[in-house]
Amino acid sequence: MGLSMHGVLVTPLSQFPNDKGSLLHVIKKSSQGFSEFGETYVSTLNKGTLKGWKRHREMICNLVVPVGAVEFTLRDERQDSPTNGLTESITLSRKDNYVRLTIPPQIWFSFEGIEEPENLVINVASIEHSDEEAEIKPIE
Repeated sequence: MGLSMHGVLVTPLSQFPNDKGSLLHVIKKSSQGFSEFGETYVSTLNKGTLKGWKRHREMICNLVVPVGAVEFTLRDERQDSPTNGLTESITLSRKDNYVRLTIPPQIWFSFEGIEEPENLVINVASIEHSDEEAEIKPIE
């Protein structure tokens, strides 16, 4: 399932299982949505944990869920966007929807852990994290 929000990409990813485990692709420098490398980090979420709303001023987020399932909700409030006012959701999961979600700057997003006991989100970010670069507001 894709999203129709302007500038947001949903990219199917490859998995290569074998009898010892699996290799899971995340991103290559030739991947659509990759611009530059700033840092990579992993967020954990317990089932039912909700994080957000967050909006980055400059950072491009490339999000992958290799463990568990996480529902992302995106809200476009960019004045110059053809999808201004649109809110969409997508669930990422290695089992059911192993994709990379690329969120450009200026889009609000939140995310919630769906599975027990823990869910993992990898972010390959275009720049290093800075508190001054991101905005946070409470979920209503």
